[in-house]
Amino acid sequence: TTLGSGSFANANNLNTAYTMSAADTLAGTVTILLYPTGAICLGPPDTVVYAILKAPLVNAGPDIFVCNNATIPLNGLITGFTNTGQWSTTGTGTFVPNAFTLNATYVPSLADVSGTGIIKFVLQSTNNKGCNPARDSVTITFKPAPFANFTFSVACVTQPLAFTSLSTFTPGTIAASNWTFGDGGTAASPNAIHSYTLANTYSVTLLVIASNGCRDSINKVVTVNSMPVANFYFDVACVGRQTQFHDSSFVNPGNITNWSWNFGDLGTDTIKDPLHVYASSGLYNVTLIATTNAGCSKSITKPVIVKPKPTALFGMTNNPTLAEETVYFSDFSTPIGTIATWYWNFGDSIVSNNTNPTHFFNNQGNYTVTLVVTDQSGCSDTIRKPITVTLLPLVPTAFTPNNDGHNDLLFVKGGPFEKIYFRVYNSWGALIFETNDQKIGWDGTYKDEDQPVGVYVWVLEVDVYNNKSVKQSGDVTIIR
Repeated sequence: TTLGSGSFANANNLNTAYTMSAADTLAGTVTILLYPTGAICLGPPDTVVYAILKAPLVNAGPDIFVCNNATIPLNGLITGFTNTGQWSTTGTGTFVPNAFTLNATYVPSLADVSGTGIIKFVLQSTNNKGCNPARDSVTITFKPAPFANFTFSVACVTQPLAFTSLSTFTPGTIAASNWTFGDGGTAASPNAIHSYTLANTYSVTLLVIASNGCRDSINKVVTVNSMPVANFYFDVACVGRQTQFHDSSFVNPGNITNWSWNFGDLGTDTIKDPLHVYASSGLYNVTLIATTNAGCSKSITKPVIVKPKPTALFGMTNNPTLAEETVYFSDFSTPIGTIATWYWNFGDSIVSNNTNPTHFFNNQGNYTVTLVVTDQSGCSDTIRKPITVTLLPLVPTAFTPNNDGHNDLLFVKGGPFEKIYFRVYNSWGALIFETNDQKIGWDGTYKDEDQPVGVYVWVLEVDVYNNKSVKQSGDVTIIR
């Protein structure tokens, strides 16, 4: 029998079932009495008191939408005679720290996100003390998230650094973009400009929020490089002469790898130490842009005064001239009074630094006389003039016209001469040879007959240069 209000399936069977009533459940306990029957003497009944456990309440939480790049926060709640449970899912992701934690975090797998976009979680009570477990479920639906990305320009100290968002979101738009630049600076725009005051490595983060509320972020390391110190110097600049420019730029750390020169007269160059020629005197602003191996650039502009060069000019006496005849050279360079140094090169290995030197040439030939003048500013000019050196005529005193290939002809040596008239007479005073060509010599014959050994008289008339004439006579001996 029972003190409750429920019913037995068979009260007279030792093994039977008792169905609790609502009143039993509300009472929380029920007492079962077992009486003996069929005996002469009936003993006292045995009593069993059952505590009635209410089924635990399991709440897996409401169905929610989650961004497909986020983890899923699970917030299960179990109350009653047990407060423990276990999660299970139709997905293939991972529970963190484990499936027995009611407020676990679920990390979706790629298959979860790329599949139907919906996964289901079931929270089931554990430690049920023999009672059937209670369950509740929650459905998670994924919604698309944006993809954060950005690029940036060359990073140089104190220079504006452009950050450009490459973030995308389909099927909507990016609603907000937030930057943190790693040095305390921030910005809230898709594209941002930021300057760093120190060369260093910075961690830059871009957070983007899509129109559906989903967000994504990306972090990139930005190395901010040192700026170069641009500088140069140059030699004296003169019109028409190559001016040497010397780069003295530097950067620490790093190297200068590119140079861009603008010489102020439309001339440019890209080598480290260029040469440049200015066609006109005046003031020119020369700019050098020095660029490092990291791509950082700095410019510097300096004024360059291009000075006019002097005009070299000189005159000389007796040109052509005779060998060993003194030639007087006169400097006529201008502007007068500005010339500081003179350098003469006479073309025969002899030089002079005199203003108005004299010089004689030892040998016949054509020479080039060079004058280089340098003014007080260091500018110079050069002029070259030819000079012809001739020899006085010379007639040998003997020759051997025996057809042995040696000294067979009598030539007039010296010159060159503008005109020549050479005659040979025998001892009787008869003219036996004459020529107007220095290249034609006497072969010792007269009317195709060999002349005898002996002494012959010659007469020579030549025009040397500048209408200067020389007349000579002498004798020559035939030796056979």
